[in-house]
Amino acid sequence: MHSYYDTIAPGYTELYRDEQLAKARFIQSKFIARGNLLDIGAGTGISSELFIPHVDTVTLLDPSKALLDQCSFPSTKIIGYAEHLPFPDKSFDTIISLTALHHCNLQKALAEIERIAKPGAWIAISILKQSAAASQHSLFISFHYTLYENDKDLFFIQQK
Repeated sequence: MHSYYDTIAPGYTELYRDEQLAKARFIQSKFIARGNLLDIGAGTGISSELFIPHVDTVTLLDPSKALLDQCSFPSTKIIGYAEHLPFPDKSFDTIISLTALHHCNLQKALAEIERIAKPGAWIAISILKQSAAASQHSLFISFHYTLYENDKDLFFIQQK
């Protein structure tokens, strides 16, 4: 079954590059990525690209193979979902998820993120303010994360 994201994959980077890079730059202003980076809902890897100079490895996870196939830099590409991360406990030093987790069961995704984050790991998540469950997400996430916002997004950042 073709998803919406499979259909738009060839033009995804052109459509979303500036927006995703602005979000990644905001996150860069809050901490320096290091070690093994995981990008959940990575799409074509737009957001991860900025972090490459600071990390050892980049792993991109997305349900759309077509999006992952558009990534132009060396990385490990995994087809998967945030609610079932196929990694051992305490695997990543930096975890980002930009404009993706509002598509899934947030409670399950956050439990998985907590499981795979190493002690001291930086975690950064953004969610669209206009998503139907943004206020519910804010309540749950802000209990664990520091909340930042701009005109379109809520950003949640923590160091484990």
